[in-house]
Parts: sequence; structure tokens; C-alpha cells
Amino acid sequence: EVPEGVRRLETHRVPLGVSFFHPSGLSLSVTTTYWNQNGKFQSPLTGETRSGRDDFFLTDAAISYRLPKRYGFITVGARNLFDKEFRFFDDSDNPIIQPDRMFFARITLAFP
Repeated sequence: EVPEGVRRLETHRVPLGVSFFHPSGLSLSVTTTYWNQNGKFQSPLTGETRSGRDDFFLTDAAISYRLPKRYGFITVGARNLFDKEFRFFDDSDNPIIQPDRMFFARITLAFP
């Protein structure tokens, strides 16, 4: 289903990531994603059609610690680490990228 006002939309992304895992249980991951979007949008008020495009890089990073006996992970990280501003049309109900820098913490538990 195409959202109202969108006439054409092409989005491309190329992620490149690296992860490091230490035997102590500590790990680090960094992912930089190149985004490119081109589209034609129609104003619901005037009916005027305009073109829009942007290309940009976003970087996400996280550091994790594996709990003893593999009972889970504790992770802290950031999305859009460098708080990059961009023009990107995204589904407001289910966005795929973080428009502002966001820090997070997560605990993942695995019970045997």
C-alpha cells in the first residue's frame, strides 16, 4: 500500500558492519549504512508534485557483555550515533531508521 501523497519512491541502502568478540564475553559492533532515496510527492492541499532526494550515512554502535554461563547479554549502544540530519520518507507506523540520536540499554536473558 502506497501512502497518500507518494507518487514514486525508490530507496536503496548499503550496510557495512564490523564486530569484535573477546573471550572474556565483551563484544563491540559498529555498522555504517549508506542510504539513498529518490521520490515524487504530491501535496494533498495544492495537488502540486515535487521531487525529493537525499543520500546520507548513518552509524550505529553497541557494546555488549555476555553473562556468565551464557545466561544472556547486557548491551548499551546508540543509533544514529553522530546525530545526522537527513530528508527521508519513512513509514510513520513502522519506521526503519532513527531520525535522531538515540541511546539504549538492553538485557537479553536465556534460561536453560
